[in-house]
Amino acid sequence: MLLVVQTLGLLVAASWLGGGMAHNALPWILALTALSLPLWFARRAEGVALGCGALVPAVLWLALVGLACLNPSHELRPDGTWHERAGWWHWLPTTVDRAHTVTGALPWLAALLQGAALSGLRPPARAVRLIWAGAALNGFALATVGAGFHFLGADRMLGAFDVPEPTYFFATFYYKNHWAAYGALGSIAGAALALAHWPAALAGEPAARGRTVFFGGIALVTLCTLPLPGSRAGLLLAAAIAGGFALRAAVQLGQGRGRSGRVWGAAVLLAICLLIAGFIARFYIERGRADFARTERQFAQHAAGGMLDLRVEISRDTWRMFQARPWFGWGVGCYEIVFPVFQGPYLRDEGGRRVARVEFAHNDWLHILAEMGALGAALLLGAAGARLWQSWRRAGGAGRTALGGAGLLLLYAWIDFPFHNPAVLLLWTVLVATAGGLRRG
Repeated sequence: MLLVVQTLGLLVAASWLGGGMAHNALPWILALTALSLPLWFARRAEGVALGCGALVPAVLWLALVGLACLNPSHELRPDGTWHERAGWWHWLPTTVDRAHTVTGALPWLAALLQGAALSGLRPPARAVRLIWAGAALNGFALATVGAGFHFLGADRMLGAFDVPEPTYFFATFYYKNHWAAYGALGSIAGAALALAHWPAALAGEPAARGRTVFFGGIALVTLCTLPLPGSRAGLLLAAAIAGGFALRAAVQLGQGRGRSGRVWGAAVLLAICLLIAGFIARFYIERGRADFARTERQFAQHAAGGMLDLRVEISRDTWRMFQARPWFGWGVGCYEIVFPVFQGPYLRDEGGRRVARVEFAHNDWLHILAEMGALGAALLLGAAGARLWQSWRRAGGAGRTALGGAGLLLLYAWIDFPFHNPAVLLLWTVLVATAGGLRRG
């Protein structure tokens, strides 16, 4: 139970503190993540067999970042320019700036430690269901609050806090596409719980029917808010998740026994379709027209020989940045410092001076390669792949469907940077690490 409380406390704090990007969020995230460490000793004292190998990626990550901080490649001069240090070792991990690297490495460390705790301490199925229920309810709460302020026309977060861009935030997330990613994961948690109870609900169990409707309902409400702030990616994610879970439920409905259960199940699926159609007609139709027109303009500009999207140019230059230091990269968190060296003529004035700062590649895969190199990226992806495979082997139908939904975020990371939001990174880690324990209720 302590692991459940620690995990949910971490998820709630990360999401409500600006999606983990508020100035005071990182200390809270680290403190709450560190609370998982004593649980290893407590479980060991109980005589429980632990999977201590799950901690290896976190230890290797600390070693990699530590070596980089001991081998800085550049220094900042008083005039604000960066100059290469003499005598730094090119064949070892490095960083352009230690402070940026420490700040950039800590969210990844938190995810590695939390994923290790959930994999190595092996929480029982009941604990996993509690974690997923808390994640779904937290996503629903954020969706409800965000929708309320959205329809009120608020231009400040929660009506009280200034944001960098008044038209780009939703709920407590500064960037609308980060909310789309987080809301997608929260809805996946709720839909998976509903799907886990679905067979028992079709068999006529009243408690299972209640849980199916409850968790399915909060997942649906959360999904409906993904495109509200004008996120086209949110619309695609919502459609894919709703379609995937509905298809899985329909397959199980066809396999169910008993006419009353099948009639009840068909009525629930029909209600979901009507609710989605009603939401689109009532709340999203105008926003959708604007999003569609924006997409048409982009394609028309590309057909006329212009740029389809700025992200294409940034991705191309980020790839060149990676090629310059392919093994260990330029240093975690140092993207915004190094990228101007490789930046093309866009976002520059007539004199060639930059008019905007590029902080993220809007492509997590290339961003990670540029900062961490092939070896650093392999460490993170290896840890994620091991968790995915472990959970897939143990998971039932609901858990595997949820893992498929989590896989959508990996595809989404090709066109945006969801995993550079700490709240998204942590929630994705928690769901992937525990999906194997999601069993039929």
